[in-house]
Amino acid sequence: MKIFRCSMILLALVAVMALSGCFGGDSKNGSRGPTSFVTLKGSVAAPQQVESSLLAVVSSNVDTNVRDSFRNASVYVNGDLISSFTIDSSTGTSWPLRLYNVPESSSGRYAVHIAAGKVVLKSNINDADKENLVVDIETTAAALLAEASNKEQKQIIASYPAIVNMLKVELNAALIQTASQLGNNFIGSTVVTEAVQEYKAHIDAVGSFDSEAGLAYLQQENDLDGDGIVDLQIVQVGGGQRLRFFTALATATSLFEGATSIDAYTDNSLLSDFSDGRVSEANTFSAADKDFAVGLYLSRSASADRYIKIFVRRIDLSTDGIFSGVVVEYRLISTATTAITTGQKTLLLLNGTPVEGAVLATDFLQDGVPTDNNLAYVSAQTGIGCYSGNQALVAVVDGQPELDKLSSAPRYSSGMYFTGTGAALEDLRPGRTLEVGDVFSAWFPLTKNYALFKIRQIDANSITVDFKVNSTPNEPRF
Repeated sequence: MKIFRCSMILLALVAVMALSGCFGGDSKNGSRGPTSFVTLKGSVAAPQQVESSLLAVVSSNVDTNVRDSFRNASVYVNGDLISSFTIDSSTGTSWPLRLYNVPESSSGRYAVHIAAGKVVLKSNINDADKENLVVDIETTAAALLAEASNKEQKQIIASYPAIVNMLKVELNAALIQTASQLGNNFIGSTVVTEAVQEYKAHIDAVGSFDSEAGLAYLQQENDLDGDGIVDLQIVQVGGGQRLRFFTALATATSLFEGATSIDAYTDNSLLSDFSDGRVSEANTFSAADKDFAVGLYLSRSASADRYIKIFVRRIDLSTDGIFSGVVVEYRLISTATTAITTGQKTLLLLNGTPVEGAVLATDFLQDGVPTDNNLAYVSAQTGIGCYSGNQALVAVVDGQPELDKLSSAPRYSSGMYFTGTGAALEDLRPGRTLEVGDVFSAWFPLTKNYALFKIRQIDANSITVDFKVNSTPNEPRF
């Protein structure tokens, strides 16, 4: 009996060991699961707008329900569902992201998918970036292009930013379509897959060559700075056999001939060409032209003016005038802003005795006659404002601050802007009248630019103000 009991115990131990081998030990077929895990850290940002049926919530990325959808999203890394993660979407539009217990990749690559409803955002990173993970619409565009082109996502973002920008526009447009329009699949929808193939073709057209500059296959309309607005444009001239480059700010370009690289045309040389007027609207190019670089005045803002330098490698323009694109290297060049102007202006009282140096009306960019779209000294009661009283133009800035202490004007909205300084002051405090030191912002509906002005002197027939104006439309920053 004792021998029998020992035999049974031995058999039980063998069975336990066999089971442990099946579920936790090494196996000959290599099916053993990973023994180590990593944590991925970074941020995720929802698209600015999403059609309601894709998330079953309202479309704003700051809406509580949108935040909740991403907080409770499904997260996959290399195809594995990650159950332990946090997305802190409580504030802002870029949210801290932590992914825990991610199976370590032997290749050092991590393909991250975040699915909120039918919206999928992607980012493909290497091990070196596992603590700087970014998942947003840009990384989604770059990941899709990288997968289609068999390139690294980081390379796509670094080398082809303009192409990524163009695909981003397509993705954002798809995100405001309904789920039924997309076939209940955002990433896999026909409109997205066709867009990916279109811009993959642009990458293929550019080809592979070493460059530290951005690479692009320019089309007739391009967004090179990624703000969602067309900046550089191309038009065919000369019976369709030549091309002209231009931007919204300048139809004239600088030209550097005999360029062997983009660096041959230095940034300082480009800026000097524009400042000295060495630009022309007559700069046009055929498919046979090569070894040249072009400079264009791209944009201006409160922070900086921007130019773009393009080194043309190839113009795809057939003898039949069929335009396919232009292969270029490009760089954005920032310099001190010219959008901000400061000065002093004296406004003459309407129907008052002429005052030397005074103007009848102004938007601080151009003086002229009083209209609904500029400022005039209307009367002692109205103060400075719209001469007809039909257009709200000014808002009071409380506290009489110095202009150099103000970095922005309040954005135009009804209830904040008034037809004149008198009405603005009355709204601030009943009975309040205009006095030296008062500060106001102005918005001009025709040019859509903002200005700030401070009352310097009040006379019987004129008011003198110090001002600063931003000539960039819809830009309230100074």
